[in-house]
Amino acid sequence: MRLLVGLTVVVAVIIGFGCLVDQGVSSAVGEVLLVLNQGEHYIDEGDYTAGLELFRQADQQWKAVQGTWNPFVYNTDLEEVEAALARLISYTETNSFSHVKAELSHIRTRLKQIQIQERLTLRNIL
Repeated sequence: MRLLVGLTVVVAVIIGFGCLVDQGVSSAVGEVLLVLNQGEHYIDEGDYTAGLELFRQADQQWKAVQGTWNPFVYNTDLEEVEAALARLISYTETNSFSHVKAELSHIRTRLKQIQIQERLTLRNIL
């Protein structure tokens, strides 16, 4: 009986920790996406300076997130988003509208994939 209770507690802790990671990653991704959307709005209006500042803010947010979620999320996924953000900033500095839009689309896709990969679902567990 003690073994069953012990295993139940261990499973509950693992599920609880999984939910915590899921919630934290989803929150971080949502915050970065919000800043990117605001930056895109400025870019669409032709205000590259304001857009650039927001993209730099998103980059700083992502670097802070990397330190927190690095043990739980694949490093290559985190680094790929960081590299894409660097390219986005560079494209914005050169006023390359089509490249900015393409990079934003790529970043959104990668962030959503990271969010999906970290969800506590049966598909992700198996």
